[in-house]
Amino acid sequence: MPRTRDEVQSTLALLDAATRARISADWLRKLHASAHRDPWVHGFNLLLDDDTNVGLGSFKGPPVEGIVEIAYAIVPQYRGRGHATAAARAMVERAFGSPDVRLVRAHTRPDGAASQRVLLKAGFVRVGDHIDAEEGPVWRFEIYLLPLGGGGSVGGGVSEGGGLAAALSAGAAGAPALDVSPAVPPGVVAVSAAPAESLGLAGVSASLLR
Repeated sequence: MPRTRDEVQSTLALLDAATRARISADWLRKLHASAHRDPWVHGFNLLLDDDTNVGLGSFKGPPVEGIVEIAYAIVPQYRGRGHATAAARAMVERAFGSPDVRLVRAHTRPDGAASQRVLLKAGFVRVGDHIDAEEGPVWRFEIYLLPLGGGGSVGGGVSEGGGLAAALSAGAAGAPALDVSPAVPPGVVAVSAAPAESLGLAGVSASLLR
C-alpha cells in the first residue's frame, strides 16, 4: 500500500543531519508539493516473498514528457543476490504500466561498475554521459517502450502488449522475483553506489513491487 506524504515526512524527520543533507532538494520540493498519496514521489518497500524488507525503490518524480527516472538501494546484508536487478526490472515494469511513460531512465556515477551491471542486466542501454545538477558527471542508461509493430531508437527496448515481462527477464536468469510495495520513503541507512543517494535511499536488496 502506498505511503502517505505525512508518513514519508515522519520518517525523514528521524534521519540524522548528515543523511538529510544528501537528499535531493528537487525531490524534497516534489514531496512537499505532492498529494496525500503519490507513488511517483513517495517510494516503495522492496519485499521478498516472505515479506522481508530488503531495500527501497523510487521514481524521482512523475513522468515528464513520457520519461521517468528510477532509483533504488539494497540493504548491505542482502547485496550480491540479484535483488538490485530484480528491483530495477520491477520499477521498469511498474513505470510502463502507466500510459504516460514511454521511456525509463537511470543514472550511475562513472565509477559505479556494480550499478552499471545491474542496469545492463535489467535491459537498459548506456546512451551517453550527463552532468547532473546535484550529482555532477554521471552515466545515463535508458530503456524505452516500443510501439506495437516495433520501431527503433537509442536505448534498450521492450514491446508493448505482452512482451514486457519476457524482455525484462532476459539476460538475468536466476534473479529473485521482487515485490515492491509502495510504502517506504526515500531516506534510510547506507546509500548505494548509484545516484539513489540523491533520494536518501539506503542500500538494500529486493523482490517485486506490491
